[in-house]
Amino acid sequence: MKKQRKPNRMKHVLSEKQESFCLFYVIRAHYCGRTAAIMAGYEEASAHVRACRLMKKSKIRNRINELIKENKSLSVKNTDKTRCSVNSIRG
Repeated sequence: MKKQRKPNRMKHVLSEKQESFCLFYVIRAHYCGRTAAIMAGYEEASAHVRACRLMKKSKIRNRINELIKENKSLSVKNTDKTRCSVNSIRG
């Protein structure tokens, strides 16, 4: 009888550096993988290679897509608030 394997729940969890890479990629590096990798703490000399390898991982791409959606919704909310403020100033 084969032993059943438990699903690895840690497989979908990002390391601290990977999460930083995703955040920097979307928010600070303007979608530049090399810059995001350097900002996240990866070696500068191999940052372009590291960024390429990270972007091949589905959990990284999924997290980046989540952050992009969150960032867009925040931008829309901030734009609406700015419009309200400008309209109230104009009278």
